[in-house]
Amino acid sequence: MPGEISFSLPVYRAEFYHNTPGTDGVWHRVFNVAEIGDEKKDALEALKVARKIFLDDGFDDLRVYRVYIEKLEVPEGGNSGNR
Repeated sequence: MPGEISFSLPVYRAEFYHNTPGTDGVWHRVFNVAEIGDEKKDALEALKVARKIFLDDGFDDLRVYRVYIEKLEVPEGGNSGNR
């Protein structure tokens, strides 16, 4: 199912601050990224995935003025399903 988070894959969080009229101007998402082990390339891939989701949600990336992306830590023994 689209949008499901797998806790067996790396989990990232994104915040896009934007000036889209009619919105609160903050967009948040959590998503998986398949990492390759190079921290810089993994961060770039996370940004690419977040940007695609942002655009797929109907927003315009020209209105973005700040982006935060971070890798989330899954607790030891984390659930492999959705909660």
